[in-house]
Amino acid sequence: MNYSELDEGESYRSSIVEALNRALCHYDEATANHSVRTGTLAGRLAIRLDLDRLDRTLIVQAGIVHDLGKLAIRLAVLHKTGSLTADERIEMECHSRIGAEILLGISPDLAPVAVGIGSHHERWDGTGYPDGLAGEEIPMLGRVLAVADVYDALTNTRAYRNWKYTPDAALGYVEDHAGTEFDPKVVAAMLDLLRP
Repeated sequence: MNYSELDEGESYRSSIVEALNRALCHYDEATANHSVRTGTLAGRLAIRLDLDRLDRTLIVQAGIVHDLGKLAIRLAVLHKTGSLTADERIEMECHSRIGAEILLGISPDLAPVAVGIGSHHERWDGTGYPDGLAGEEIPMLGRVLAVADVYDALTNTRAYRNWKYTPDAALGYVEDHAGTEFDPKVVAAMLDLLRP
């Protein structure tokens, strides 16, 4: 492998990811901040899972822009404090596919990052979206992002709720959903990481 080409590709992707996160920050700062935290935690999980250097980098990059598709979601829906209507839920569930499409529209070099974005709402049991993938059909990037995304969402306030889980309660949620919502292997790594 030519590591100079790898580094050049990483630098290119990182520059675009940072620019896109800044754009998201101008649209919805809370989502952009959540994305950075998700990317950071996903990177720590990737290390705990002993993924290779490139996959660790891709997971961090994907985490930082995993909610990029929310640029296409109306702020009234993003910030709604009550339950979403059926139409609003459909609109919200489009964000992972839209985010992946945005990246692919910029450059095919972003395809590995787009894979993570497009699959971070798939569920281990096959009931997620957008494609209803199950188990190991879900790319590893998406499986890692799913756990990091939910943990961060639970441990921080959101537009639709002004309370948050304690870190231990959020870990309990993740643990309780291993094998249904989340990859059990990723959950075990998360517990190992955050419950030493």
